[in-house]
Amino acid sequence: MPAIKTLNMDLLAGLKPGLWAAISYDQERLVSTARTLDEVIRKAEKKGEKKPCVIRVPDPNTAWIL
Repeated sequence: MPAIKTLNMDLLAGLKPGLWAAISYDQERLVSTARTLDEVIRKAEKKGEKKPCVIRVPDPNTAWIL
């Protein structure tokens, strides 16, 4: 089983909260951004990323409970 990596939040720096972001499977680079989930996945696949990690860009003033 592969090790779980912590998301490098620097990849999301400067992105508008609420956008969807696709990150490469190795979590090393930002692949695409879009306003909708379907669009961000489509853009990532078009760039050759078969298994992107997808996240909605959080508002920096919002607390997360995981």
